[in-house]
Amino acid sequence: MPTIQIKIKDGELIKKEVKYHHPLKQAIITTVSYFDIFSIPLKTEDIQKFLFRTSASEMDVLIILKRLQGEGLIQEKDNYWFLKGRQKIIKIHQKRTVVSEKKLKRAKFYAKLLGFVPFVGSVSVCNSLSYHNAKKSSDIDLFIITKKNRLWISRTLSHILFKILGIKRPRNVEKSPNKFCLSFFLSQDNLNLDRIYARPFDPYLSFWIAGLIPVFGFKSFKKFINKNIWYRQDLPGHFFSLKIKSEKGVVGYLRFILEKLLNLFGASQIDKWLYKWQAKRVLEEADSSEIGVGIIAKREILKTHAKDMRRKYREKLELRLKENLENI
Repeated sequence: MPTIQIKIKDGELIKKEVKYHHPLKQAIITTVSYFDIFSIPLKTEDIQKFLFRTSASEMDVLIILKRLQGEGLIQEKDNYWFLKGRQKIIKIHQKRTVVSEKKLKRAKFYAKLLGFVPFVGSVSVCNSLSYHNAKKSSDIDLFIITKKNRLWISRTLSHILFKILGIKRPRNVEKSPNKFCLSFFLSQDNLNLDRIYARPFDPYLSFWIAGLIPVFGFKSFKKFINKNIWYRQDLPGHFFSLKIKSEKGVVGYLRFILEKLLNLFGASQIDKWLYKWQAKRVLEEADSSEIGVGIIAKREILKTHAKDMRRKYREKLELRLKENLENI
């Protein structure tokens, strides 16, 4: 424990032991502890990129990592850093990385097919797969952004397409390896997810945004990030390097024609009708405790995560921090 000198009334100097919080140490412990929940060890550059509520150079991060290693709080092997006694997660994550690479190829191929679906603005890979941490039994989660007042048309057509292709995850089936879960849609007129941030502390949502892998619709995705720049309050060292690609060509032309046809047949009214019918069904089938948290069905947002784990992840992180920050 560090010591400081303090002056007492008569001017005499004495030494006193004090506990203090080192911001960068605390940030590193928080970041490593968060990823430990998912059995993900981190390299130095990853810790610097995902540093929680603090920014620092990679060199400064490495210096503090070495100090924490000397204090017995963090260990290192094969260029990976992890909490003391958690060496086993290296092999776990390496196996999941191999599995994830195969799933990502599949995800990117089929996600691009959604580019043919009218009013789809952007498609991104999310959840465990976006962090290369998927299990063999994992399905593939996609995050989809649609045009204004067209979310429910896009959702319906996306489900039909993936059902025809035989790649949509069946309802009420927890484990569907390599099937696609279309459970999160957002309209372009309501891109800010701050309204679902579980205050005062929701690390999962910020890390979820940071982990997104856009596959299609980079312009719409960039708008989404600009509307959710608040996530960098939690992760100030993170940023997206987006190369805007041209998405016209045959796919864009066919989608344009289909959108024009649907608009002629009253797309706004169709979407409104689909919303009333499907949203009611979603809410009726949901557990009342999940409505407004894991289950949200509104005109501009659809989130059907029946088991929203954000609170549990926060509690797990708090337990790890309580144990480790006491030793800083």
